[in-house]
Amino acid sequence: MNIVIIDADDWSSSSLAEGLQQFGHQARPAASAREGLLALSRLKSDLVIMELNLPDADGFDLLHHLRKADDELPVMVLTVRDTLPDRVQGLNSGADDYLIKPVALEELEARVRALARRQRPPTRLGNGPLLLDTDPRQATLAGKPLDLTRSEWQMLELLVRHTDQVIRKETLTSCFRKSGGEVTDNAVEVFIYRLRAKLKPHIQIRTVHGYGYLLEPATSPA
Repeated sequence: MNIVIIDADDWSSSSLAEGLQQFGHQARPAASAREGLLALSRLKSDLVIMELNLPDADGFDLLHHLRKADDELPVMVLTVRDTLPDRVQGLNSGADDYLIKPVALEELEARVRALARRQRPPTRLGNGPLLLDTDPRQATLAGKPLDLTRSEWQMLELLVRHTDQVIRKETLTSCFRKSGGEVTDNAVEVFIYRLRAKLKPHIQIRTVHGYGYLLEPATSPA
């Protein structure tokens, strides 16, 4: 999912973006309401996560604006404001979910996916004979089910979402921090090796030396 995080706390928004990227999401921090709206106008976004305490706008006013601009765009409030009146007002103002900081990343990501299921149809990604249904997570290759571990799925989803683009090894490394794997270049290479074996003979992962990897249809059966 493409997520915009509107939060003036740089450390909080950067940590959240990094955590969500470990689950295969693309997250862009915005330090103000203005930056957030600008990001939403330039990028196709699937979700907004926002703090109510913003330097240039009242959070509830921003919620009203977001809901008026796009009634289907999921908006999650993640805030330090924990009173009952704030929670009620946030939900009444258009928030689809309301969470109090701090929150465990696992719970946050589960709620992100729940909002995606409720608000948007399942997302289907593809590259030639490879198809990924991201919710629920199901993969097929040439019409046959593809058995993937959690880390393999996260890496493959990133590669498919960026078809025709080279993905840096550092980006892939973040995919299995949450899975408990050792974050090393060698670990990435092991997972790439496994994916290559599972994708043969239809899809290949080409190494772009000194930079990263590129997913593309195989040039010839292996």
